[in-house]
Amino acid sequence: MRSNVLILEQFDDAAMAGVGAQQARAAEYAEGFAAGEASALTRATEQNHQLQAVAEAVNEKLTGFDNSAAAFLCGALSDAVKTVFPALSKELFAKESVAALTDIFNKNDDTTLTVKTTPEKLDLISAAISASPLASRAIVEADDALSEYEVRAQWDHGGVTIDTEKAIAGFVAMLDEATEQLKDENENG
Repeated sequence: MRSNVLILEQFDDAAMAGVGAQQARAAEYAEGFAAGEASALTRATEQNHQLQAVAEAVNEKLTGFDNSAAAFLCGALSDAVKTVFPALSKELFAKESVAALTDIFNKNDDTTLTVKTTPEKLDLISAAISASPLASRAIVEADDALSEYEVRAQWDHGGVTIDTEKAIAGFVAMLDEATEQLKDENENG
């Protein structure tokens, strides 16, 4: 009868060192990924605070208007953002994306990044990175799987995604919700 007992003496030191290195690499990857996720969460929280500040500023400016006029102004602002975003994003997309990556990686001057963007935005992002503090440690590549206004940075032990379109969509959704709420309040007294 054969026994399923593992005899450790069957493994030499080199094989065991390889297993240990794999475990250490997996632990480092998990730690780095968690750090990237934390950075992304911090950035998302900052964006939400910025959107909230804009919402409060809009709300403050609308205080003197009746609900009907305020609803009209929120709707007009939403339409303006939807109309202007594509033109503005061409100018601001690369600048804002690279600024966000620089903020995240300023603390890790030795981290090498692979920055991915759509083939259509490759030259734009490459030029912005070349003019940034990340120039010496970033490699820019095209990735067809990304949306038009999305940039993904990856490093040895993690990654972060910046999606400008998603942030603008959140702002527009907030304006649209305010418009509907003001219309409801106006209709229901």
